[in-house]
Amino acid sequence: MKDFRNPYQPPKSAILPERSDQAEPPVPVGRGRRFFNYLIDLLLIYVSAVPVGVLLFFVLGEEAMMSAGPGFEYLVGITLIVGYYSFFEGLFAWTPGKLVTGTRVVNEDGDRPSFGQILGRSLTRVVPLEPFSMFSSTRRAWHDRWPATVVISVRN
Repeated sequence: MKDFRNPYQPPKSAILPERSDQAEPPVPVGRGRRFFNYLIDLLLIYVSAVPVGVLLFFVLGEEAMMSAGPGFEYLVGITLIVGYYSFFEGLFAWTPGKLVTGTRVVNEDGDRPSFGQILGRSLTRVVPLEPFSMFSSTRRAWHDRWPATVVISVRN
């Protein structure tokens, strides 16, 4: 009975270690890399706001844009931020800023986060003063803690 081998068992990998149920929790990256991620992503969001503004100007017209007021601009800004982070982190588990710095988003088990967690991260980013939550003692911002995600390093 010792030599019995299940023909439906997946093969063992010599490259990747077996994952145990008692795996270590993922280690968050430092504040410096997180801040650099934030700067790159913020720059790209601002750059993407220009064509969106031009498109809205041509679609809605000058009069509608001028009479819309700051509430409309705020709504467009929130939509850009939530859309940017949801798109990149939902598809790739990283944003361009995270790609440059070699980091990615995982859940607290170290696996790919669900789209609900990504959407929660994206919506939390528009909470006032949220960027300052990164300076807490846990090194985890609200957009990490609330949806139970972690930003980890994928290269040294």
